[in-house]
Amino acid sequence: MATTAEFSYLSSLPAGFVFRPTEEQLITHYLKNKNDGNESVVSFIKEIDLYKFEPEQLPDKSFIPSDNFEWFFFRANTLDIERTTGTGSWKSTGEPRPIKARGANEVIGSREIFVFHRGRGAKGVKTNWVIEYRLHPDTKIPSQHPFLIFKLKDNNADGEKKITQKPRA
Repeated sequence: MATTAEFSYLSSLPAGFVFRPTEEQLITHYLKNKNDGNESVVSFIKEIDLYKFEPEQLPDKSFIPSDNFEWFFFRANTLDIERTTGTGSWKSTGEPRPIKARGANEVIGSREIFVFHRGRGAKGVKTNWVIEYRLHPDTKIPSQHPFLIFKLKDNNADGEKKITQKPRA
């Protein structure tokens, strides 16, 4: 759990600081440290059950303020995933894609993209909310890799940039 001092540190970062890790960094640094129990390294990325909230509620849950429409979260790796919220559901856009270490052919994880659809069934309307989750190898065994990492994105349909999260005081 992040401490007050850690939040103070985040709010004191210089103007223009942006948290924008690569896929490789998400897996080999953040997800690996979370799964290894090194909480102090990753405590600024909140652990949350994303599927208990509507997508527009999630940015305010993030410890990291963002004006580039990306927020990061950890979620427990469970086999009983219900990707439905009160107003819609997250639908996969295809098969998971492998993520390889830079400069190597080694697969270090995978990415799967889900788009939020407001409404149920065929009447669901595609929204601009997208989540991508990265899996460390062998994550199908939750006891070995208890967490997944998610990047929530607001792909604003009209391309207009707007702040959807208040800066942390």
